[in-house]
Amino acid sequence: MRVRQSLSSEPIRSWRQLSSHTARDNPHEIGEQEMVTGIVIPHDSDMPVYEQQFAELTDYQEAVGGYIEPIRLTTAKLTMYANEEGKVHRLPRNRRATALWWLLDPIERALEELVGNVVVIGAPHGTFTSASVPDDLHHLLLGAARFRVEIETVAHPDWRRTEVEFDNYFDAALHALLYADADDAVIDVRVVEQ
Repeated sequence: MRVRQSLSSEPIRSWRQLSSHTARDNPHEIGEQEMVTGIVIPHDSDMPVYEQQFAELTDYQEAVGGYIEPIRLTTAKLTMYANEEGKVHRLPRNRRATALWWLLDPIERALEELVGNVVVIGAPHGTFTSASVPDDLHHLLLGAARFRVEIETVAHPDWRRTEVEFDNYFDAALHALLYADADDAVIDVRVVEQ
C-alpha cells in the first residue's frame, strides 16, 4: 500500500483515514470546488479513453468504482487514481493505464500492475488541490492520431525514432516498453506524435 501524507507529519495509510479529516482540511468537502479535467482509462480495452470533469471526491470514487488510491508519478508530474481495494476485489488488469504508468515512471516498471478503471490528472498544487491533466498528455491520449516510439541508447544518447508507426498511444507505449526491456543498451524510451 502506498503511504500518503496528511496535513500533519503522520502518514495517511488509507483513504478512509484521509476522509476522516475535518471538512476544513479538504477543500473538496467544503464547497471550494475547483473543476479538474482528468482522463479516465477504462480497464476494458474495447472501451474508449475519455475526458471527465472532477469536482468532488465522489466524482473520483465513481470513476474508479470505490475508495481511491493516488499513485504519484513524480517525473511526469501526474497523479493517477485507482480503486484502493481493486486487487482485493480482483478487478481486471488495466493494461493501458499500467503501460502509461510504467512508461512515464520507469522506476515502477514491472513492479506492480494497475487494476480497474484509472483516472489521470495533473500533479497536486498542495496537499488537497488537484490540477487538470497537462495539455500535452491530454493531446497525446485524446487528440493525436499517429505515434512513433523514440529511444535513447548508450551508443546514441540522442533520441532516435523507430520505424513502426502506431494509431494508438497505448500500443506505442507497450512497444516502447518492449524496447526498454529487450536491450540493456536502451537508456530511455518515449512515445511521440508522428
